[in-house]
Amino acid sequence: MSNKNEEANIRCPFYLRSSAQRICCEGYIKGTCMITSFPDKKSAAIHMQTCCFLADGGHCQFARMLYDKYEKN
Repeated sequence: MSNKNEEANIRCPFYLRSSAQRICCEGYIKGTCMITSFPDKKSAAIHMQTCCFLADGGHCQFARMLYDKYEKN
């Protein structure tokens, strides 16, 4: 997934990087990252399209958790 065209579509502020079957996002704890692993490239691509390509994180639970964290601060 480290395709530059796909990365140009990333709008979620918590996205850090990705590989074929993994997406790394900002961690809840400062200085960490959360890695989501998928069983195949297709599943990872679908998640990116429905979550990472959206500024609000779509239905991603990690994005919601991080938005909640920053709203509380």
